[in-house]
Amino acid sequence: MRASYPDVPSRFCCRAQNPVSPRQCTRGRSIPSSVMMRRRRCARSTGTRRCSAMFWDRVAPLYDAFENTVNRASYEGTALAVGQMIGPGDEVLECACGTGAISAAIAPACARLVATDYSDGMLAQARKKLAKRSNVTVEQADITALPYADDSFDVAVAGNVIHLLPDPEQALRELARVVRPGGTIILPTYVEPPKRKQGVIPALLARLGAGFERRFTPASYRAFVEGMGYAEARYRLVRGRIPCVIAVLPNRKRWD
Repeated sequence: MRASYPDVPSRFCCRAQNPVSPRQCTRGRSIPSSVMMRRRRCARSTGTRRCSAMFWDRVAPLYDAFENTVNRASYEGTALAVGQMIGPGDEVLECACGTGAISAAIAPACARLVATDYSDGMLAQARKKLAKRSNVTVEQADITALPYADDSFDVAVAGNVIHLLPDPEQALRELARVVRPGGTIILPTYVEPPKRKQGVIPALLARLGAGFERRFTPASYRAFVEGMGYAEARYRLVRGRIPCVIAVLPNRKRWD
């Protein structure tokens, strides 16, 4: 029977520091297959999120320029529409704030905004954009495991992230948890363009590493929201080269 060795920190198996194969470790012994399998399972559960964050870190400095070049009407229109949905006394949580495009529209309209993202690169851009807003806090958070107490906010906004998540249902549960009963969840999400040929832009982003998990149409996005128990949700379509459907959910459904 093959001996079982403890897992070896990845830094000892990096080719830059140790010119051996990933199946080898210190002292010249191979890592057992069972350990390699555990590593692969771990990579599948956490690596996807990390790889996605790395992609957004890389594109963050150019993201606004890209959106304003290929999808300006939808990009700016979505931010404007969301800003108009916020009340002056609202305490707002924004997840997947990106470079802060929607945040910049929310901040003047609300009492307090906590803008979050998982990508360090995106957060750096958001901090620059929102630096003069005294009612805004920018911090890192995972939308599927939010570090906030129940019923902490009046409104939660998660813009153009649902289609990127392996488990969007869990993200929606977390948003519902942190929003006060009677509050609102606002979910702008890019959908497939009506003309098939214009779908090349989302397809290109996916090939570059954006990690699209779902490709919603307006109808399938509505079916997703209603399937989560929000039959009373309202919808607004923002037209553009890549259209955006904004779902507005009354926070009445709670999960155990």
